[in-house]
Amino acid sequence: MTLDEYYLLQALIEARKSEPISSPNPAVGAVIVKHNKIIGKGFTQSPGKHHAEVVAIKNCKENPNNATMYVTLEPCSHFGKTPPCVDLIIEKKIKRVVIGIKDPNPIVNGKGIKKLKQAGIYVTTGILKDKIIEQMQWYLKYIKTGLPYVILKGGISIDGKITDYNENSKWISSENARLFAQKLREINDAIIVGINTVLKDNPNLTYRGKIDKKFYRIVLDTNLKINLNANVLKSVKNHKTIIVTSSNSSQTKIKKLNSLKDVEVLLINSKPGEIYLKALLKHLGKMGIAKLIVEGGSKINFSFLKENLVDKIILFIAPKIIGGERSKNFVGGKGFLLKNSIEIKCARYYNLLSDNFIFEGYINRYVHRNN
Repeated sequence: MTLDEYYLLQALIEARKSEPISSPNPAVGAVIVKHNKIIGKGFTQSPGKHHAEVVAIKNCKENPNNATMYVTLEPCSHFGKTPPCVDLIIEKKIKRVVIGIKDPNPIVNGKGIKKLKQAGIYVTTGILKDKIIEQMQWYLKYIKTGLPYVILKGGISIDGKITDYNENSKWISSENARLFAQKLREINDAIIVGINTVLKDNPNLTYRGKIDKKFYRIVLDTNLKINLNANVLKSVKNHKTIIVTSSNSSQTKIKKLNSLKDVEVLLINSKPGEIYLKALLKHLGKMGIAKLIVEGGSKINFSFLKENLVDKIILFIAPKIIGGERSKNFVGGKGFLLKNSIEIKCARYYNLLSDNFIFEGYINRYVHRNN
């Protein structure tokens, strides 16, 4: 490993600290090195607050002039909610900037690098680009399509079941797996479930992390069956609940739901028994929801897969066999013919937990060729 790779890896570690708070902005990390030691480091804060480069400069233990900055993503060169990062880099007389990848956002792409070079700063790009593209998957999708990045998550038995024949699902996965799943909520903006999950389990769907962030609880409820006393409708700090339904639903019940604190009814075009999911994702993207988890039942899982709306799958696999024709599989619905089955790329198993396996893989992968 070269020194450039080592220090950019430290910047990538900083970037991961930004994951829970930066959205819909990219999670970026930066470190500043002088005389072969790190004198400052930082990560992008919540929208409207400082970017990683500014935080790293403010955290410097000594003057950063003639230092090298390592940053995972190209510094911005435009005025948004904050001033351009490149202007501060130039002002502080940083001598060299090592960048993981260019920013795919057309507002930035290449312009930040150009401005740095025009100021006489040495620029190196493409270091650790594969690792950084991996970390930036959700941002690459969101900036290119305007749609949220979708993770399909589930807890299953080793034979792929999510319930027994009495539709009991508590608990297939272990307590350790459920705690780990809470970390997923920490780095995402929203969670989606179907109305059957709400009616049967009455979940809270809360984000329990200590970081102060907005978290959305989204319920797909075509016929507006939700109970007005459901836990998901109770007001929780930093949470907002969105009930997605059709225009044919009861206007009286819609008014009652909209009157509840931190609850909004969202009308999306639908056909009998099924909401148009891509139209929903477009709306959520416009709201600034850039990454979400689907924790639905087998029917909703099938619907998202059938519409090719899933980007990544994460499964917590318990070493249990449930079996049975009446017990529910992770993916229900009509299913897929073998020749049309869903291919999962870069599939990996992790034995991180003492009692459950973790499976992770991609259905859609995003690349940034102009890096």
